[in-house]
Amino acid sequence: MALAIKKTAPTARPVADCQQEVIKLLELCCDGGGRSFGQAFDEWLKWAYALFTDGVKRITQPNQVSSECLKHKNAELYFKILDYVGEGLTTGDGTARCDFLGELYSSQELYNNKTGQFFTPFVLSDMCARLITGTPAKFSVFDRQCFNEPCVGAGALVLAGVNALRRQGANNLHYWWIVQDIDLRCVQMAYIQLSLLDIPALVVHGDTLRLDVWSVVPTFALVREPLTDNAISRLHYVYFN
Repeated sequence: MALAIKKTAPTARPVADCQQEVIKLLELCCDGGGRSFGQAFDEWLKWAYALFTDGVKRITQPNQVSSECLKHKNAELYFKILDYVGEGLTTGDGTARCDFLGELYSSQELYNNKTGQFFTPFVLSDMCARLITGTPAKFSVFDRQCFNEPCVGAGALVLAGVNALRRQGANNLHYWWIVQDIDLRCVQMAYIQLSLLDIPALVVHGDTLRLDVWSVVPTFALVREPLTDNAISRLHYVYFN
C-alpha cells in the first residue's frame, strides 16, 4: 500500500542568514582591502538603483536606456546580492518581513552620525501602521489614496504601511506613495526595496523642509498603473511650480 507523503512549502531562509550572505559578498567587492565596506555597499546601491530605473526608462524613454549595469565587473556578485536582499525582504507573497537594507545599513554602522541619522525599527513601524489602519477602510480605484513619507530612510514605514493596507484587501490600484529623503543612499535603498515589493511610488531625492527637489523617479509599479489626471495635476503643483 502506498503511503501518502504530505508536502510542505519550503521555509524562508532567516533574515539574519540572508544578511550574512550579503555581507560576505560585499566583502568580496572590497578589492582585497582597496575599498572600505561602506564604499562597496555604496557602489552596489548605485548599481541596483540604476538597474531598476533603467527598467522604468525602457517604458518611458526607450531611446535612453543604458546597459552599463550588465557590463559592470562585479555584475555577477551584484545580482547574487540582489537575490539575497529579495529573499530576506519578503516572504514571497508580497509581504515585507523586515526593513532588510535599513537593518543591514544600521548593523554595519554606515549611517550618518553628523546628521543624527537613525532608522526606525521595523517592529515599531509595523505597530504604527497597524494603529493607523486599524479601522477597516473602503477602497476604490476611482479614489486612489496617496500617502507621503517625508523622511523615508530605507522605507520601513512604507513597507509596514503597505503590509497593513494589503491585509485589508487593498492593492496597487487603491493607493500610491510619495517618499522622499535628503540622503541619496536612503533614496536608493528605498527605491530598491519598494521596487522589489512592487509598490507604486514616486521616490524623491530632496530636502523636505526647504522644498528642494533634485530628482523624482517613479517605481515600475507606478508606471504600470499610472495616475489619474487629477493626481498628476496635484503632483505638478507640489513639485514643479
